[in-house]
Amino acid sequence: MSAPNFLYNQLPTGITSPHDSTRQQVFSEMRPDFSDNSLTNISNGLRELGPELNRRSFREVVASATAGNASDCLEAGLRMWTGCTTPVDHDGAMNWLLRIASATHPDTQQPIQRSIRARALSLLANAQWEKATEDMAAWNIDAMYRAAWFANTCLELGLLTPCLLHIAKRTRTMMDHPNFQSQNWARFREFEYLWEALEAQEKVVNAKEAKRDKKVAATPLAYRCAAEGCGIEATKKSALSKCAGKCPMDQKPYYCSKECQRADWKRHKPICKHETMAKSAEGPELVNQAVVASKSTTAADIERGDSTLGDHLRTDGKETMIEMPAPGLPGGKIKMSSSTISPAFMKEIRQAAEDALHVVRDEVD
Repeated sequence: MSAPNFLYNQLPTGITSPHDSTRQQVFSEMRPDFSDNSLTNISNGLRELGPELNRRSFREVVASATAGNASDCLEAGLRMWTGCTTPVDHDGAMNWLLRIASATHPDTQQPIQRSIRARALSLLANAQWEKATEDMAAWNIDAMYRAAWFANTCLELGLLTPCLLHIAKRTRTMMDHPNFQSQNWARFREFEYLWEALEAQEKVVNAKEAKRDKKVAATPLAYRCAAEGCGIEATKKSALSKCAGKCPMDQKPYYCSKECQRADWKRHKPICKHETMAKSAEGPELVNQAVVASKSTTAADIERGDSTLGDHLRTDGKETMIEMPAPGLPGGKIKMSSSTISPAFMKEIRQAAEDALHVVRDEVD
């Protein structure tokens, strides 16, 4: 039994034929959120993953991989890269993944199942990208090229993952930089599958954003949390909860959480005509309130090991987004969206990113 798909973050496009006709179909069916039905509820994924990791020790996985089991070469590489059930060993992880990145196994000479090979290539692309961007002040062009090569080969086999599109987008941004040398530009342009996937994804995203912008223009208050400084936005109107008071519809506020409603109540109270307004210190109930697993812990708690990701999951499937700092990208900002992470935790992530950016800038100064 191999590890569950949750472990490898497989997407709905799956593994398909590398022929051009199917390849075009894969790209035409791309969705901007890349959500997989098996990953809709991350809590279920975590419950599936835990017993599977505990079922076999790392030593057993390595023994099977050494005997030529390609699936366990993949699992050994992933465990070593992430430090799951074994100490982190990036070089060792890449050795296991490289064994199954070619069409045949170097020891057994047996053909590698295409789905396994493609997953290994996706992981190798991500690994090389991490190496390329270790030093944000001076990116490693050779490692970036290897990441793009692995990503392009993975796409040629028919597997599309978010990290491949991230690599494509960031690489293209670097290629547009005036200091990017022409000889490097030429060799990066050879990755036709990578650029075709990025172009298809951007068309889908642009169409989705245009549709949302039209709806936002009609009811702008319904798409952004009214609490000052919050910054949480809704991808769909139903993602935020509206005030249940009898305030005018053109002034009715929407919130990402009860906490934000409390914070905004002083501003909103004068126009909220709710029967219990005079007795309330936090405002009327919220309509369509989001269901969140827990809001009691912070990102710092998780970093210290005092909590788990499960404490910050939302279970209603509603998607919100937040603007994050993204040095190196046009405008220096990027929007992060999620239907599984609570708005409170998204704000914790934003704060952590802003703090890290301030530290880097202080060091440079």
